[in-house]
Amino acid sequence: MVVRILDGDTERIEAVMLDGSLAPITGLATVLLSIRRVSDGFWYDFDDDTFKTSGWTTRQQAMTETDSTNDQGQYHYDFNTSSITNASVDDTYMIRVDQVAAANVPQFGELKIDQWLKDNFDEHDATQTAVVGVQSDTDDIQTRLPAALVGGRMDSDVAIIQASQLAAINTQLEVTSGHGAGAWTSGVGVTQQNVRDAMKLAPTVGAPAAGSVDEHLDEINTDTASVDLRLPSDPADESLQQASHTQTQADISVLKNLSQADVQSAMTAQGYTVARAAKLDFLDVAISTVVTNIGALNDLSQADVQTAMTGQGYTVARAALIDNLDAAISSIVTVIAALNDIDIADVQTAMSNQGYTAGRASNLDNLDATISSIALAIAGLNDLNATQVENAVWDAVASGHIASGSMGLLLNNAGADSPEMMATKIDEVWQRLGLDASNPLTIKKTDHEADGWKITHTTIGDRIVVQREDV
Repeated sequence: MVVRILDGDTERIEAVMLDGSLAPITGLATVLLSIRRVSDGFWYDFDDDTFKTSGWTTRQQAMTETDSTNDQGQYHYDFNTSSITNASVDDTYMIRVDQVAAANVPQFGELKIDQWLKDNFDEHDATQTAVVGVQSDTDDIQTRLPAALVGGRMDSDVAIIQASQLAAINTQLEVTSGHGAGAWTSGVGVTQQNVRDAMKLAPTVGAPAAGSVDEHLDEINTDTASVDLRLPSDPADESLQQASHTQTQADISVLKNLSQADVQSAMTAQGYTVARAAKLDFLDVAISTVVTNIGALNDLSQADVQTAMTGQGYTVARAALIDNLDAAISSIVTVIAALNDIDIADVQTAMSNQGYTAGRASNLDNLDATISSIALAIAGLNDLNATQVENAVWDAVASGHIASGSMGLLLNNAGADSPEMMATKIDEVWQRLGLDASNPLTIKKTDHEADGWKITHTTIGDRIVVQREDV
């Protein structure tokens, strides 16, 4: 919203605070107002009423809730421009209102100081001064005229005439009467006509004296002539009024000849097309409301903005990456556009030459966890020392690690037969009886065997030693 005021005026700046559902928010103590001067970009310090580039004590001023009962969510601040210590002529002040909790912030507005508004007031003041002068002159004339005419003429009585005024009157009458100097005092009579001639607006000799009745009457005559020029020569002449009415009707008739197509063509020529008309539907909220909503964002402090940016991942470290944008996007687009001549086969060949083969592509499916989670798991191993590893191995229960072919199975079998070992022994007994069709038993004089084992018979004296071995 743009408001024009005169320098030295006090302007009430108002803003309404709304939440996400557009309901007013009452009881806020941090609706903050800031003012920027357009001419130099300086911000207003409410502490010492000075526009500055830095070093503010109070750059954001808390606003007051107007009426928490009858006008909830409405906040204001009375800005007195006469208090500004370094005001500039014909300037514009940009208004910004911020608040952290409101949804319709920041809000913006403009205060235009003086400019053409002051010019209008100056012209008005000059006109008023002239009017006052005319009124003063008129009042002065009224004091010099009789309250009523006598026989259609001005009557006057002279009680006392000062000597200096009498001499001046004598001289003026002598000149205007045509009798010559000294005629009045030499006894030459001055007739009634002589006096009338002296009072005429256009005296025979010389112009009316400044401030005299003649001069005022002359001015009145001029004004009357000016008014006469603006009035009909015959106010009672109905034909003049009829002619004026006829002309007005003719002008209106011309407008009636405009067709709908004519109006549409004129609007289109001015840029008000059918396509743009639909955009008027977007104006479903008053601009002042939008400005109010935007203005509420002014309550965000620098720390709030930094926290929000960091929360979105825009950290200080990443800010340095912006330096990598050392070429215009358009130039990059141009380079990329040149790649349009590359077909699929070209891309596949280039990828294969770089080692990105189709066979290796399936390995990407193994990336079923983020690198950060893997790194976190590996990092946890850094806490293990040699003693902990030794204890974990040697203190482990053998029966808990008996996978086939494992060291746990072997150690477990050293103390007790496992289910697997028992099954192996049963299988071997089955084979010794010659009952395993898939692994036949071979019996000779000195031994008997099957696939995987062998039992030898050795005669020692009167004894036969039977010994088993794996084969």
